[in-house]
Amino acid sequence: MINVYSSADVRDMDRAAIESGISGLDLMDAAARALYDTLCQALHGISGRRIVIFCGSGNNGGDGFALASLVMAGGGDALVIFTGDRSRMTADCNAMYSRFVESDGEVHDFYPDCLKKADAVVDAMYGTGFRGKLTGDCGEAAKLINQFHGFRLAADLPSGIYSDYGGMCENAVSVDATVTFSFPKPSCLLLPAAANCGRVIVADIGIPDEISSRYAPSFSMCDEACLQILPRRDRKAHKGNFGHALIVAGSARYTGAAYLAAQSAVLSGAGKVTAAVPASIHGTMAIKLTEAMAYCLPDNHFLGKASLYDLLALCSAANAVLIGPGLGREEATAALIQDIASMITLPVVFDADGINALSGHIDILSHMQQTPVLTPHDGEFSRLFGAMPPDGARARMLAASDAARQSGSVVLLKGHRTVIASPDGRCAVNPTGNPGMASGGSGDVLAGILVSFIAQGIPPFEAACAAAWLHGAAGDDCARDIGEYGMTAGDILRAIPPRLRPFNSIMYF
Repeated sequence: MINVYSSADVRDMDRAAIESGISGLDLMDAAARALYDTLCQALHGISGRRIVIFCGSGNNGGDGFALASLVMAGGGDALVIFTGDRSRMTADCNAMYSRFVESDGEVHDFYPDCLKKADAVVDAMYGTGFRGKLTGDCGEAAKLINQFHGFRLAADLPSGIYSDYGGMCENAVSVDATVTFSFPKPSCLLLPAAANCGRVIVADIGIPDEISSRYAPSFSMCDEACLQILPRRDRKAHKGNFGHALIVAGSARYTGAAYLAAQSAVLSGAGKVTAAVPASIHGTMAIKLTEAMAYCLPDNHFLGKASLYDLLALCSAANAVLIGPGLGREEATAALIQDIASMITLPVVFDADGINALSGHIDILSHMQQTPVLTPHDGEFSRLFGAMPPDGARARMLAASDAARQSGSVVLLKGHRTVIASPDGRCAVNPTGNPGMASGGSGDVLAGILVSFIAQGIPPFEAACAAAWLHGAAGDDCARDIGEYGMTAGDILRAIPPRLRPFNSIMYF
């Protein structure tokens, strides 16, 4: 995972790096290179492309001027629009401005038609230095960027966003991607500002570890490295080496959730998966689930006390259990879940109706022998822990952390920028995912990945971070290949295995 520091701490790191002998211009060149590489990837090359770069008078503008020089050198058309005050340019910004002009680059004042025929626009006006409101040319530029239909990129942070707490001014810039330098800024991950940042790309521009290690991070950001906790598989292994995940799910009213959770556990690597379901839907599950086992419980339409001993026996043979998807909210089902939670000793993931069943019985969680994991959305969180605080993303993160400590559980609070909190105080935010995933069944897929990872022996907090990142990344792959409209939970299922391909036991060729 990647540490997230306050903007003041990152500025101190930059200053310390420069004092240690690293040139400020070298840091700008590295930042510009990261921006340039992102443009090349998004546009499939830079030659012949028209890139409009809005530059301010601070160091963020210097990054923009340095980028413009790279675009020109790469055969692109760099149109630089200066929105700052030339008399207030920082020394490094002025140096990059001069270098661009000496290379026959032209710098223009703002004009309303500047985005005509542009392939991409880059916001390098403020970065983390924004205070107050977007006014004058900066405000007009922000309006143009937000109306632009091509690729929109921000340098470090979109202009109009307050760096450290997720706030932003009216008409703040909204982009498709933000290349943030050295470390993610808190507002890249905290709502509402995070929604304006698009995809967050963290660029290492050369701050030494010995400098960053002096500072305490605010929290962490999940990234692809979360999956490194998945070991490469022993070539002599058998299915028993990869865990047995038990899925307690489904009811006569809700059949799809049990299937999606079980199939997700299969596709994310569990060696054995058993879906324990009510008798009335067993036939359906037995047909749909060809790789997982469908176990017929004695209760018919929804689970109740008749299924208790069967479930206890199944739990004794499993490595982790998921309780909740599609179970329904009948009193008998809630009582069964409370009894099971009080008796079993294996790791448990509570999702959906499994969480609802614990409302008013939160003390059960703190007495469990293994650290449980809860995967609530805001409504389920409120029913279990009380109303969500009204004052934004940081309070949401604090609420998840407090709930984790209070219940002795890992809390995975779902939503845009999912929060994962551990009872030991660790907290992470996941940047992957998109609006196409806001459809029925997506949460069941996440729950299946999570129980699969825990069944394979991954600790709960690490498993939750890895599952959240993988689930969102698979959804992002679907958005790229299919589109956000019409994406289904089944599409996300099919996108999971390719994301896990790097963990093959050997390189296949």
